[in-house]
Amino acid sequence: MNELAAQAAAPALSSAAPAAEAIPLSKNKDFLLLLCAKAISRFGDSVDAIAYSWIVYMLTGSKLLMGTLFAVNTLPAIVLSIFTGVFVDRWPKKIIVIAADYGRGTIVFLTGLLYLTGQLEVWHLFLFTLLISSLEAFASPAGNAWIPSILGKSQLLKGNSLSGSVAQTAELIGLAAAGGIIAFFGSTGALWVDAATFLLSGLLLGFVRSGRERVSKAAAPPSETSAVHLAHSAHSAISADEQIPFSPSVPDNRSTSSVTRQPYPARSAFKRYVSDLKEGFAYVRGNLFIFTSILLAGIVNFGLAPINVLQTVYVKEHLHADAGMLSGLSISLSCGMIVSGLCLAKWGNAFRKSTLILTAFLLLGCSMALLSFPPLLHGYLAWGFAALLMVLLGVSVSMASVPLRSYVMEVTPGAILGRISALISMVALSAMPLGATLSGFAADFIPVPALYAVMGIMIVVVALCLLPYKAFRRI
Repeated sequence: MNELAAQAAAPALSSAAPAAEAIPLSKNKDFLLLLCAKAISRFGDSVDAIAYSWIVYMLTGSKLLMGTLFAVNTLPAIVLSIFTGVFVDRWPKKIIVIAADYGRGTIVFLTGLLYLTGQLEVWHLFLFTLLISSLEAFASPAGNAWIPSILGKSQLLKGNSLSGSVAQTAELIGLAAAGGIIAFFGSTGALWVDAATFLLSGLLLGFVRSGRERVSKAAAPPSETSAVHLAHSAHSAISADEQIPFSPSVPDNRSTSSVTRQPYPARSAFKRYVSDLKEGFAYVRGNLFIFTSILLAGIVNFGLAPINVLQTVYVKEHLHADAGMLSGLSISLSCGMIVSGLCLAKWGNAFRKSTLILTAFLLLGCSMALLSFPPLLHGYLAWGFAALLMVLLGVSVSMASVPLRSYVMEVTPGAILGRISALISMVALSAMPLGATLSGFAADFIPVPALYAVMGIMIVVVALCLLPYKAFRRI
């Protein structure tokens, strides 16, 4: 542990970020490996989502249990995020992400095996769901904290945009292929496909080098390269993952606090944990932009809750359509996110992040409010208008989330990026069940289209409140 803390305390190698900047994304093998791993994993997740829900329903036949399992699935990310951030900042991000992939793959494989042998019971479902979600609570902040050691600061927006588009594309392909996979291999086979994608993702991530590994190889003379590699092999995952570029406008916290702090043998691990946790909260309180980013992430998820919860009611009772239209609206949303991600990757750096975020919030609010109009139309005209609005919703979601995520990566010192990412995740995920509960309650008194209009107007008001905020508009 002492050696680990010393590695985390070491200042970042200043040439790592420029080295990453010099490599175009199309030639950055480490980023491409990361992209492939994410695409493979998301493909498996989308296949698993269909197969797992089918298994749950066949095993229990209870809608209540299906809803309860969904709540259990979100619980670890909300409860554990505040704790996992400190862990992620103290341990190698690469190893955490790979271990989480292998762990989730093993659990999914075991689920399929128990179902195949007829031994899968309801308590297994709750236990496995809890374990998988807990691993994700570690993997998510670790993955976010790892990315800036692979990409240069100016590449974060483009890289995150491409990553989002690739993930959405893989998810669509997985959803389209899920039916065929389940038909040919059964639900167990579909689960094993997901398990295999986790294992393959972890294998690919094992070949990804972080910033300091690349710099060490590039900087060492030919005769010394192998020696440098051997000298760093034991600690590369630790030291390299701390290589985080950040904005000069933010104080360099690497030179103070936990970054320069050596471990105190006399203090308990719990006290060190509490100290690190307080440091993360103090950074958020002292950085208004980060605090604003966390609030905006929560607002986006809260505002979208009625879409997620009441879309079936909207389609059935107000558009007078069937499940095909429900699927079409989901595909339209994903297509909008894919297109937005590709456009951001191409032209996003030409705009201020604040401009992208404000535009996205205005578009998100207007699109959501306008969803109240398709029910006033009839037939294909109503369906087409609703699909178009869902495309715009997808565009706005990606346009808001990618710049927010990239900005946090740019300005947050690497030593606390795990804690900040975990805090954002906790707020954003907490907003989902809160928004879902309030939306379900309100839908008993307010027509769904009117509720969409109210939430859309709320999001527009939030965007308008940010307009006079000159400091925000400079980012």
